[in-house]
Amino acid sequence: MHAGHAARFLHLLDGHAPADDARAARTTFPVNVDFFSAVVYDALEVPPDFCTSIFAVGRVAGWVAHVLEQFADSRLIRPRAEWIGAAPRALSTVGGALSAGR
Repeated sequence: MHAGHAARFLHLLDGHAPADDARAARTTFPVNVDFFSAVVYDALEVPPDFCTSIFAVGRVAGWVAHVLEQFADSRLIRPRAEWIGAAPRALSTVGGALSAGR
């Protein structure tokens, strides 16, 4: 990594990074590892068109493992999670498409 890129990379990882400030201005959602992966890809000058492929390639082993487990057991594995969020909202039609009512 070029010295200038290293300095930029360290600045981007700082808690006051412009990318995080821009995200915080638009949403209150917490970030996950993929947000910071994008910062690393940008610092390494990875073309944006490659980011989705890199995301998928990094998960293929897990996806394949799930398929093999389900195939070996001859059953679909379902997570045992229970939704604890807000109750479903009524749907309404907006411009010919369904939309969650507020």
